[in-house]
Amino acid sequence: MGMNANNGEYILSYFFVMLDTNAKLDGMNLLDSSAFFHEYIHFLQDIFLPYCARRNLIETRCLRLIDNVALDKGFFLPFDSWGDDFAITKIQNERTWGDNKFIDEDVEIHTIINDYVKIPYGQSIFKYIAQLESGQEYQIGARDFLEYIAHKLEIKFYEGVDAPSYPYRTVDYLFSYYGWHSVPVECRIAVAEFVLHNDHPMNLFVTVVRYVKDNSCLDLLSSYEGASHLLNNLKWNSVGGFSETATSKTVRRLRDLKDSLEDRFISDDTSAVRCWLANVIEYASNMINNRLYFSEIYQDTRKSALIKISDHINDIGVPLVFNKRMEFISLVPNKNVEDQFLNLYFSFLFVNFVREEKKRECPACRFCITNYEDIFDERCKNDPLTRWRVDFDCPMGALLRRYHSNKT
Repeated sequence: MGMNANNGEYILSYFFVMLDTNAKLDGMNLLDSSAFFHEYIHFLQDIFLPYCARRNLIETRCLRLIDNVALDKGFFLPFDSWGDDFAITKIQNERTWGDNKFIDEDVEIHTIINDYVKIPYGQSIFKYIAQLESGQEYQIGARDFLEYIAHKLEIKFYEGVDAPSYPYRTVDYLFSYYGWHSVPVECRIAVAEFVLHNDHPMNLFVTVVRYVKDNSCLDLLSSYEGASHLLNNLKWNSVGGFSETATSKTVRRLRDLKDSLEDRFISDDTSAVRCWLANVIEYASNMINNRLYFSEIYQDTRKSALIKISDHINDIGVPLVFNKRMEFISLVPNKNVEDQFLNLYFSFLFVNFVREEKKRECPACRFCITNYEDIFDERCKNDPLTRWRVDFDCPMGALLRRYHSNKT
């Protein structure tokens, strides 16, 4: 799943950035680019926020399932062994993520309707549809909260930034819809960040609205200190029946994520990725303990905010940044192992190739034409699966062998 800005995209769960530029990235001061800043905020969300961590756990389960099936009976396309669990996960993702479209018009929400489906164990998964004053319909979900945070930070610290109203200002329209016009931006960001600690952010947003109304405490959202106190002490009941706070959910999800990612990158040729991920999760645990981090950043001056982001880049970096020509750089601290991080990119291509179940050219074609032109041939376009299975020079083939998917 990608997070799109006007001039860039961040790929959730795979930790890489795509920039809409032909410029050489090597030697560029990337923080001069508002697009890179925006996408780097998405990277930090990916490692800081429990909703994003859950999506990462799902991607790891996908790879593990493909591996297990390949070990048992070989690997074939179309892949038809997803099972009921992944069918349920698809429903959860579709109903919690929200829309994938963009709406340019500055148009208020007329009403919000919801429906639900029941999945095994009795859980109800809601979907929230905003009916706009223009007559359009738009599904509100996690994407809107993630993009709102990144956009508000971007437009505060960079000039000349424009973006469609939905998803980038959806949260402002929500606050208007509920009559919360006076809530300042830093408190709106705090609420958006808080609800992303839940597996269904819009559900938790509605819970916050109901709590504030029932307890007549809207005044707490008029100051950042009041909003922080309210949100950090607000609890909700998990599907497992126990009470959660933002802090407890973060600790639990980061622990699960660490175990899952170590399992995903277990081979020797991904040892640097495994080490980096362990360091990143420890870094995230130390950084966000009992904090609403992105709303804190919003209250900084531009100079202070960019220093903090620069510090993050120096401390943990980001594995891969691509330009439009598929040239890439790695910003991980250990520059001697940056090629290992291409496993993240190829894993993304592989999983989506399997999911879409269409016979077509290798999804790495554009990358290989730029970076591995000497090994590119017609099989890459006409029969990629056969090429992957037999060619040890092919990077996608190396990935298949790691997940035992070269077996027939």
